[in-house]
Amino acid sequence: TQNTLWWLRPAHHGGPSEYTDKGDAASCQLAQPVPCGSMFRLTHTDTLKNLHSHGVKSVLSQQQEVSAYGKGDGNGDGGDNWMVECAGHYWKRDEAVRFFHIDTQKYLGTASNVEFNESTCGRQCPIMGHLEAFGRASTDKYTTLKVEQGIHLSM
Repeated sequence: TQNTLWWLRPAHHGGPSEYTDKGDAASCQLAQPVPCGSMFRLTHTDTLKNLHSHGVKSVLSQQQEVSAYGKGDGNGDGGDNWMVECAGHYWKRDEAVRFFHIDTQKYLGTASNVEFNESTCGRQCPIMGHLEAFGRASTDKYTTLKVEQGIHLSM
């Protein structure tokens, strides 16, 4: 689908060096597997906003809001930090994973019954047909995710 590519980046640590291309220790390395339990941040490749959460209720499900947030420069704060939970040693394509939000201690989730459509979002809805992403306190089928595509982007 369109506009669904996210850039896996190091978790926000507060230092200005994390926003440079100098290849410091905090940078993700080309073609390196991502160990289970790793902290990271996801940046939307088109908008450069980060997948973010905080203690605000989501619009449709009334759980915790998860959104693309920021100024569009890829910078952010601790509300952008997630941890990957997976079986084995590394996060692998086509295998089940969960994303755990560090600040709020919630799991990223979604469900087919929380879709933005004309009745939930209006006729001119900019995210028509998208599912709401939310933070959820417990693990279940709504928090199990699978990455089906992956490419390395040098940005």
